[in-house]
Amino acid sequence: MTEDQVGAIVVGVLAAVLGPLVWWVTDRAAAGSLAKNHFVGLRTGRTLASEDAWRTGHRAALPWARRTALGTVGLGVVAVVIALAGPWRAAVAVGLVALGVVLVGSLVATLAAHRAAG
Repeated sequence: MTEDQVGAIVVGVLAAVLGPLVWWVTDRAAAGSLAKNHFVGLRTGRTLASEDAWRTGHRAALPWARRTALGTVGLGVVAVVIALAGPWRAAVAVGLVALGVVLVGSLVATLAAHRAAG
């Protein structure tokens, strides 16, 4: 296995982990086990206004966070499989798309949380 393949695998694994992490944090905040804070979660002026707004916003964002997790896990696994097969550039491309999905999914989830908390 080449260094390039290892790098492509790292990108795929990173994407496959970040999406579920977004979902997990959103789920914990929606359930009330992650209190309002300035470090982790979907932090906007509206979601930080109160504990109720925090939970309400995260509940509204949960479907988007779940979709983000499913998409990034799928794309991350595909990136790893492609990297193991050899064409590491294609694997990196798929992994970068997956990281883009994490970014866009997080933004959409944040918008949903902001609207619901208002």
